[in-house]
Amino acid sequence: MLSALFVDRDAAHRMIDRLDVPTLLLAGAQDKLITTTMVDGVAARRPDWTHRTFPSAGHLLPLTETGEYVAAVADWLDTGPARIRVRRGPV
Repeated sequence: MLSALFVDRDAAHRMIDRLDVPTLLLAGAQDKLITTTMVDGVAARRPDWTHRTFPSAGHLLPLTETGEYVAAVADWLDTGPARIRVRRGPV
C-alpha cells in the first residue's frame, strides 16, 4: 500500500483515509525504499493505527528481525485495538 505513494500520492491518501479496520503499521528505520518520512506521514495521517518502527531494520523487516516482528504482530493481535483472537495450533 505504501508503495502506491510513489505512483499517485493523492489516490494512496484517499485509500489510506478510507480504510476502516484496525491496522498495524510496521517499518524499518533503515529502509531505503519506504522511508521513515513516508511511514511517519501515514502514521500522522492515521493516529488510530498502531505504528512501530524497528531501529535496525531495513526493507526486509520480517526476514531480518523475524523474532521481534512476530512478537510485535502477536502482541497487537492479542492486545491491540482489534483484540483479534487467533486460533493457535492445528486448524
